[in-house]
Amino acid sequence: ASDVERLGAQSNAFTSKEITLYYIRTLASDFRESSEILLDMFMNSAFDPKEFAREKKVVCEEMKMTADQPDEYILDLIEELVFKGQPLGNSILGNATSVRRVSRDRVLEYIHEQYTKDSTVVCVTGKFDEDEVCSIFGEGLSSLKARKKHIKASTGGYEPCYVSKKKDIEQAHICLGIRGVSMGDPLKDALGLVNTALGSGMSSRLFQNIREKKGLAYSVYSSMSNASNAGDLIIYAGVSHEKLSEALEGIVDEIRKLESLEIKGEELEKVKRQVKSSAVFGQENMVNRMVRNARNYLMLGRVDEVSDIIKSIDAVGEKEIKKAVKLISDPSRYSFALLSNRKTDARKLMRSHL
Repeated sequence: ASDVERLGAQSNAFTSKEITLYYIRTLASDFRESSEILLDMFMNSAFDPKEFAREKKVVCEEMKMTADQPDEYILDLIEELVFKGQPLGNSILGNATSVRRVSRDRVLEYIHEQYTKDSTVVCVTGKFDEDEVCSIFGEGLSSLKARKKHIKASTGGYEPCYVSKKKDIEQAHICLGIRGVSMGDPLKDALGLVNTALGSGMSSRLFQNIREKKGLAYSVYSSMSNASNAGDLIIYAGVSHEKLSEALEGIVDEIRKLESLEIKGEELEKVKRQVKSSAVFGQENMVNRMVRNARNYLMLGRVDEVSDIIKSIDAVGEKEIKKAVKLISDPSRYSFALLSNRKTDARKLMRSHL
């Protein structure tokens, strides 16, 4: 930490469902020294037994923090339902029991098994010398094992699931989720446009009808995620306990309307502009750009230029939109997660609106 801050740099790491990313953001003039710090962390971390035991306690505190944030906690719940029994349904943090069980030796074994040349990508964005990057990281990562055993994770079949948790909170939090498509699926862009029309932004159908017209929620949106072999689409709303049933009915109605109202003409052009603008804006943040490039290369084996992304979005027509809509327009196929201050039968509540 002191070495990083002596350079005025910023360093961090995060874990998602499929990647672990370590990064440092630094001045171009300090590239070599910053890279050496990052490599030292990646290759030579000591995992001091006392520090390791202390970090377990920190992770358990992080779990408690997530549980105290209903809008975060319910997203974990809905993913668990949508990918029930599959690796993608597992919480990244694990649980207190699994964390306490992990030994230092198991972590070192995991690193040796998983941190291999064929699964490690170095991604650099900003001002740099390509030859210097190859020299520093080629040498720094040379001792990694060449390959690891790749296991293709199953995504299994999908059936809607329901869960309700009682919690002493001021607002009810609801999530509906359904299987979507993978990163490499031909319908990914089309489903992304449908998601934008449904619940991304202030002019989206969910925002306009659930918040603006009916005043049922302050926060309401839909989001889409894509993994290497699966994906999902999630709808979230935070509502008063008294308006829970009415809000759920409104959301189910918007899902149902997708097919009959269709997304075409002016609305389709509008959402295309939104998605293309987002892609361009994302390029202006070097950390975002780095994460996107690294993830795409790891998952798809390629890095798409913004021009390629724009071209791909422009190529989506009404035919592809109809196919994407068909994937998510049946409310009876959605899983349902609920956090509220009263005991509720989630299955019964959801089915009462179908």
